[in-house]
Amino acid sequence: MTEGRLYYIKREDRFYLTDNNGKSIALHCGDPVDVNVHGRWIQTVVEGAWGKDGMDAWYLVGMPNHRGAALQGLRARV
Repeated sequence: MTEGRLYYIKREDRFYLTDNNGKSIALHCGDPVDVNVHGRWIQTVVEGAWGKDGMDAWYLVGMPNHRGAALQGLRARV
């Protein structure tokens, strides 16, 4: 399991999970991911909204406050 933080790469229009060693994993729609919210790990899925562009298209299923820029720097693991 890889743990790190979520970062958006604009030129690729994709979020990546980047660990402390600089290893990055590209995230795709439908990928399961655990995110740390207020010290608690929550299982969710990464998705993209059709008709939206850029960072704002990305969100976490079942977590309405976690989309777009709110994902930037969020602790996560896959």
